[in-house]
Amino acid sequence: MRHLALPASFVIFLTCGGCYPDRAVISPFSYAPRSPSKPWSPPPTVTPMDLATGPPELPKKEEPYSLAELIDIALSINPQTKLSWAEARAAAAQFGQSQSDYFPDITGNFVYTRFRQPIFLQQITPTDLSFSGNPTGATNVIVQDIYYSFWQPQLTASYLLFDFGTRRATSEAAKQALYYADWTHNNTIMMLLQTVMNDYYNYLYQRQLLVANEQNVATAKVTLQAAQTGLDNGVRDVSDYLQAKTQLLQNQTTWASQQQNVETSYATMLYDMGLPANICIRTQDFPTTMPESDLLPPVETLIAFAMQNRPDLLAAEANLHEQEANLTVAKTQFLPKVNYNFNIAKNYYSQNLHDKYNFTSSFSVSMPLFSGFYYRNAIKMAESVKKEAEEQLKETELNVIKQITTYHYSVKIAFETLQFATAYLEAAQEEYDVSLSKYKQGTNTIVDVVNAQSSLADARARSINSYQQWYTSLANLSYSTGMLSPTSLSPFNLNTGPATTVQAEPVNLQEETHEK
Repeated sequence: MRHLALPASFVIFLTCGGCYPDRAVISPFSYAPRSPSKPWSPPPTVTPMDLATGPPELPKKEEPYSLAELIDIALSINPQTKLSWAEARAAAAQFGQSQSDYFPDITGNFVYTRFRQPIFLQQITPTDLSFSGNPTGATNVIVQDIYYSFWQPQLTASYLLFDFGTRRATSEAAKQALYYADWTHNNTIMMLLQTVMNDYYNYLYQRQLLVANEQNVATAKVTLQAAQTGLDNGVRDVSDYLQAKTQLLQNQTTWASQQQNVETSYATMLYDMGLPANICIRTQDFPTTMPESDLLPPVETLIAFAMQNRPDLLAAEANLHEQEANLTVAKTQFLPKVNYNFNIAKNYYSQNLHDKYNFTSSFSVSMPLFSGFYYRNAIKMAESVKKEAEEQLKETELNVIKQITTYHYSVKIAFETLQFATAYLEAAQEEYDVSLSKYKQGTNTIVDVVNAQSSLADARARSINSYQQWYTSLANLSYSTGMLSPTSLSPFNLNTGPATTVQAEPVNLQEETHEK
């Protein structure tokens, strides 16, 4: 019994150490909230996770950041591009893994066996000699233990000789899945550029709108001062003063509310870049010099360019090719497969005995005869998925054409709006100056001044909005055509003529910058 205690303890130790159960086995509800009205309390072993990294280090510079520099920062630290990059690398490894089926599968094994086997021996103790001369006596049974060792090195090789194209189609599907991941990564970069550009122009718009609101407050103070002077001189009624004061308070309320819009747009821009929203950076302002024309090529040229350069469109095409290859795989699954197997091994024994090398060489042909209509339904499913990929590709093509047509028109309208808004601002400023001058001379009423003041405030807002719409429409058009990229992209084979890109004339940035 003493000899059995040690092996038994060893087995118990291995069993308990290999799969230690906790109370979830007996009481799993102890790990869930106790009732619908009570929150879950984590156990002491659950601790809050520390931040993985601190804020990234930005380039050291005195001047404010340009849009190109903000894009460069976003491409370096944004987690979305890192995620799509990792997915593309995983798809590349999966494609490489699919190539393994073209090589033989070689496996080496080594088996060592040590066992004890009892044998039973009969022993006869002679007591007397019979008349026949044979000994007679008692028979005893003796148990003798034999210890026996055996080891065997073994090498196994198997190779798929022919499978009616299943292996080739599987590899092709993996390659198209890789292309889909690669194009998706490119599209993620383009979407990031579009998002950062729109966020940047929206932040500049909100910031300039705040400046315009400050100007509106200053204008309202001038109007109030004129009404106060008229009231003090006894030439104006108190209603003029109250109406002017109401306009001032209204503009001050709008200015205070606009500060929140600036902070929100700033935080959104930093978040989309991959930066913490609580850091402070300075950015450049809207350019002051605008091009004389919209500089747009025909919409048909842009559509032809996009059909060969839009990453999401190319990704949808790769997805269709992948599903076509998967359909081929499904159609060849129930066809025969020819395999070759080779096995070689040698046995060694503890009695210094061994046999010769043993080997097995075999060819086999396997084919599923009936699997409960599994392969038939697999073909139907692959056909449905392929049809879905075809429709997704058509939908993507229609969406690309719609975006280019819409953004192409938006650029034209934004350019015209910018011209009109500039003239509108000049006219509204002149109207207010004339109206205020007449009010001081007593030839018009406070209503005329307030109306002119409101028109001036509206003109300022429209002027700033027209700048935002112009730059945003250009960014969206560049994205819709596939031109928007951190590097210069050229079409694969544009049959409609030489590639035409949207380029703006160089502009000078304002020296004056505004801090957040």
